[in-house]
Amino acid sequence: KIMDEALESCYYDGELVAAPLDMGQGIMYYRQDLLKKLKNGEDIIKKIQDNITWEDFIKLKNQINLPNPFFTFPAADYEGLVCIYIEELLSLKPKYFEENGFNFETPEAEKTLQLLVDMVNKDNLTPPAVTQYTETSSFKYFINNNGLFLWGWTSYDKDFKDSPVDVAKQVNLRKAPLPYFKNGRPASILGGWDIMISKFSDKKKEAADFIKFLLSNKSQETFFQQSAYYPVIKKFYDDPQYVKKYPEIALYKKLLKTGVHRPAHVEYTKYSKIMSYYFNLAIREKISVRQALNKCTKAIQLDKLILK
Repeated sequence: KIMDEALESCYYDGELVAAPLDMGQGIMYYRQDLLKKLKNGEDIIKKIQDNITWEDFIKLKNQINLPNPFFTFPAADYEGLVCIYIEELLSLKPKYFEENGFNFETPEAEKTLQLLVDMVNKDNLTPPAVTQYTETSSFKYFINNNGLFLWGWTSYDKDFKDSPVDVAKQVNLRKAPLPYFKNGRPASILGGWDIMISKFSDKKKEAADFIKFLLSNKSQETFFQQSAYYPVIKKFYDDPQYVKKYPEIALYKKLLKTGVHRPAHVEYTKYSKIMSYYFNLAIREKISVRQALNKCTKAIQLDKLILK
């Protein structure tokens, strides 16, 4: 059976239009070796593993007081920044897009963007350089500068295996749930790939058979082994054989309970580009948070292609 979390992104207007192939999820990495050197290192790690709030995470930064980059996240003008924004927004209001659509002139939208802006410009959690970084460049920065915490995808274990930045440092990376707002709930973005069969295909049966093959236990396990993407079949998370073979499944089952999806909208790709453009400007302090949200909302409402 296919997991509900994987199937959610396969529906359009209540009709199943695709089959899930695999999944990824936003997560926080930390340098275990660096934290263990601290006076209360073990306590800090336990606090991180137990779902820390953003409010306590900021306090932790002040307690540690090291020159190392504290929290690195990709904040360039691109989809990754939108992923981070959406997971924090849905932490505050899980049904945000159902109730507000793409109107970002709300208290929840403002609080979310203000958090990202303050990380860089007020709380000194995050270096300003991240406004130019996507996933790969933020990972390299984090490793090369001995960062403590990093936003990334659960697939990073394999993403950088064949092109490592520094193996000696990377072996000390550990995973933990992302922080969340104190008055919200834990939330982390789900990603991955779905597959469809073209209605114009004259090989629909063969294509359907291939999809069944991709969703078999063996294929799904191969995806997990080779790319670290989540399998989309329920059996993988409950079968004692898999649980024993892959101890990390326990963490992934916990994380999946906090998973959230990007809004399902035919114009999402266009809207996401508008969002990342204005959110990046706000983080760079080129415009205020309220200006960014106002301009973003208006640009989406007017369906603008040229942004200023």
